[in-house]
Amino acid sequence: MLRNKLKTILSNQYLPFLVFGIGMLLLHFAVPIPIGDDIWFGSVPSDIFDLNFFSERYFGWTSRILIEFILIAFLHIPSGIWRFTNTGVLVLLVISISKLLEDGNKQINNWFIVFLLFIYPLKQISDAGWVTTTINYLWPLALGLYSMIVIRKILLSRHVKPYQFVLSSIALIIAVNNEVVCMVLLITFSVISIYQIKIKRVHWFVLLSMLICLASMIFILTTPGNALRRIAEMRWFTDFDQLSIINKVEIGLSSTLSHYLFNFNLVFFGFCLLLFLSVNHKYQDPLYKLFSVIPLIVVSVFGIAPRFVHFIPTFQSQLTKYGFITSSNFSILSSYIPVFILCFTFILILISLYLIFGNSYKSLLAISILIIGFLTRMILILSPTIWASGLRTHFFMFVSIIICSTIIFQDLIITIPTKLTICILTIFGIMAFISYIHLFITLEVLLHMRNIINIYILSQIQAFF
Repeated sequence: MLRNKLKTILSNQYLPFLVFGIGMLLLHFAVPIPIGDDIWFGSVPSDIFDLNFFSERYFGWTSRILIEFILIAFLHIPSGIWRFTNTGVLVLLVISISKLLEDGNKQINNWFIVFLLFIYPLKQISDAGWVTTTINYLWPLALGLYSMIVIRKILLSRHVKPYQFVLSSIALIIAVNNEVVCMVLLITFSVISIYQIKIKRVHWFVLLSMLICLASMIFILTTPGNALRRIAEMRWFTDFDQLSIINKVEIGLSSTLSHYLFNFNLVFFGFCLLLFLSVNHKYQDPLYKLFSVIPLIVVSVFGIAPRFVHFIPTFQSQLTKYGFITSSNFSILSSYIPVFILCFTFILILISLYLIFGNSYKSLLAISILIIGFLTRMILILSPTIWASGLRTHFFMFVSIIICSTIIFQDLIITIPTKLTICILTIFGIMAFISYIHLFITLEVLLHMRNIINIYILSQIQAFF
């Protein structure tokens, strides 16, 4: 009886979400709060309904009024509430990806998605403060993906309950207060609306979602604070407006792609590994196999190997504020090599995705998701904070890579033996475990936990005496 119950629990498709939630909660109750911008937002205003403060933010700095209202509210209540809530948002992100890519063996797919989120370097979305960065980046994306679940049901002609329309609308209103999420969802809903008009099967909620995104985009574009903020942020890159569009595009390409190809990055390494395995499984043509192995070689040689072998060139160290190609080296042919490697490898990745899925909607879906993720980082070529904004600006692209990896994995395990599926899942599970332990170490979580326990014990002793 006990064995059967244990077997039922272990085979439950929701077990991965529970494990992920527990793992994230342990981390969240040890991370330091407040740090960075959390301190500033936590100090003003004293009243979260201070209209003067939000008026000043609207006219002088940002259009993220709703996001900042939520942010300030969480910084004026006990930090434990954010720790629980943010863990819930991370679980919502995992569940949303799972629901949107619902296909095949749900439990195996859910474990794979969870492993990828464990591998993601979570510390990157804390560089402006844990509360500030997560509410500005993680929450809009998670809520935006959640709002897409209802759209997916509509496209598949499935029944949607009334409360799901309400929750999806609320999630969408919050999500599109972030400029990048708003832009992505506006394009997505517009394409879906045009498709539905073409097939003469328009659903009111799709149009409503598109109108919410459009209204938010108009609000963003007309907010006076956004223009003034850009002027103030010129201090981070004083000669930014003197650069040509070609210079800015090169900075965007170099700063974005080098983070994945010239750095040690387990999420991207896993993505390239899946590309290689999938193409090699489907094709015997040596040229196709070469296409898929080059990204894996580039990541290994230029991203991983330089950490252990000193004579291998470290292109990342050559990246300057102005990109790889600067006014002092533009006439030197060798300065173009890193940019060529980055662009050529990215093109091969797109070709490999097409080879995996062929002329199918999955091919269009996977390639579109990766390109959209890439563009969410490239849009920073319009801002002088392309460097100052830090690693958090890669979050959206990271999630696009995770989604693409899941699509590839789902397609791959349909045709490979079960043992090989388990082997691939085990590899990603090991990477997830190593990444999780590494995160514990880098965040000094154990030290924080010990301090919390010591403080608690001391308070109990003092209370006793």
